[in-house]
Amino acid sequence: MQAFIGRQPILDSKNQELGYELFYRHEYAADKASMDDSFMASLQVITNLITRMGTTWLLGDKIAIINVTPALLQYEFINLLPPENVVLELVSGPYDEDLIKVCSQLRSQNYTFALNIEPGVTIPEPLMKLASYLYFDLSMFHPAALQSAMAPLKQRNQWKLIAKCVERSTQFSICKEMGFHYFQGYYFSRPETISVKTIDPAHEQLIQLLNLLRINADCTEIEKIIKQDVVLPAKLFQYVNSVSSGVNRPIYSINQALMLVGYRQLYRWVCLQMISATGNEVSNALASISLCRARFIENIGKASGKTCDIDYFFIIGLFSLLDIILGTNMPELLARLSPPDDIRQALEDGTGPYGPWLEMALACEVKNQPRIFELASELELTVEMVNQAHIEAICWTEQIKR
Repeated sequence: MQAFIGRQPILDSKNQELGYELFYRHEYAADKASMDDSFMASLQVITNLITRMGTTWLLGDKIAIINVTPALLQYEFINLLPPENVVLELVSGPYDEDLIKVCSQLRSQNYTFALNIEPGVTIPEPLMKLASYLYFDLSMFHPAALQSAMAPLKQRNQWKLIAKCVERSTQFSICKEMGFHYFQGYYFSRPETISVKTIDPAHEQLIQLLNLLRINADCTEIEKIIKQDVVLPAKLFQYVNSVSSGVNRPIYSINQALMLVGYRQLYRWVCLQMISATGNEVSNALASISLCRARFIENIGKASGKTCDIDYFFIIGLFSLLDIILGTNMPELLARLSPPDDIRQALEDGTGPYGPWLEMALACEVKNQPRIFELASELELTVEMVNQAHIEAICWTEQIKR
């Protein structure tokens, strides 16, 4: 049994991150025999987390919600997971006395639980009282039924309510009006572009810089663009002085900074500025997702031995949501950026040599386990490679944002 780790961010109504759900998914028949598969998949995911992250987790004040089965909770290695960073999500029953007993014991050790509220499924009150989060899968409820199931639980004010499988802006709006506290779903990885707007001047300037760096333009041309912005030179000096070693004194010359860092590294730095230049809450959340994608794709590229043009792997992930962040469409954005053809193909329609690598990141976010297995085989990646790359990308993203 193999299990790939997937992840989706969990956001509040202002698009601030609560944390991530780290999950496994397998296709199996809904019978008792299939529970062994769930158990083994979850076991491998948790084992991988423990061995790769120890007890540090490196998620700052964010939480990690982990799928568990009742059988898995019987094992003592659950105690190796740090309770301050973990929420254990029960993904199945049976909701019997044995489960209540073990959950009660773990709760006394400061572990936190999440339960899934499903139509026609009754969860015993003692188990409900042990939970801190309640999940509502929107794909299982019509709006009226969702309101009926959610309203009495919200009135009790005992739990934080999470709407999962949020795929459209209308669903997000409805759930906010209902009073859900947190939201999770593909909408936040790829929200709809309602309208196309003009790219603001700050981004236009960064696009000009990227194009000049791509064609290895003369330093004087690049310096001229950088000087048009009051803040950009200060950011550049801060970056250069933080990464430079062996320099006797700080660099405060744009020309010297360009020579010291080099065009390739500067191109990557400008890409990061593109992602972080917008200040609204939705864009900030999307920037986090983009950063995690970029690092993940770079990691699996390195793991597979693709040392040539490794920066392309990072940039593809970083720019995968840039059209949404900037409020434009991808063809128009690519026309302005003029990236290499391989990057253009991956971002525009998922084709070319880098298309499958971006698709792997997307498959991990939308819980498409069968496609993850197919892509891993195609890209010659092992479960270990993908999981290690995923965990490191999540931790790196949280460190970058601090």
